[in-house]
Amino acid sequence: MQVISKDKPKGKEFGVLKKMKKAKRIEAQKEHMRRAENKRKNAENRKERMIESEFSDKISQVQITGYSKNMLRVLIDGVEEKRGLTYIRRNAKLSENLENIGDFEVKLYGEMIKLKKLSNFSQMKEFLIDSIKFEG
Repeated sequence: MQVISKDKPKGKEFGVLKKMKKAKRIEAQKEHMRRAENKRKNAENRKERMIESEFSDKISQVQITGYSKNMLRVLIDGVEEKRGLTYIRRNAKLSENLENIGDFEVKLYGEMIKLKKLSNFSQMKEFLIDSIKFEG
């Protein structure tokens, strides 16, 4: 003997109900996948921002100690080193572009970094201008 449910739809109504449930399930899966992808992207962006902030902190620890013989002396992790100073191109005259001294670049940690990002640039700005004028 077969039990017939009185509240379960039959025939065409059952097919419509089944399609609606399937559509709802597919929509929920898409939403879940979208959220998972957003979480992954956000985690990657967080990691990238963290690396950039560590690099900028590292750069801001570098100090300018002087300028002599067309070389900038900088203090990197307690060691004084000489680095070449450039402005846009290597062959540009530094003495002709002194009004843009903050945009002069020095190579640190494998990248060209502008002088204005170094820790004591504002104190050493006038000294650098005078030194470059004197040598140039």
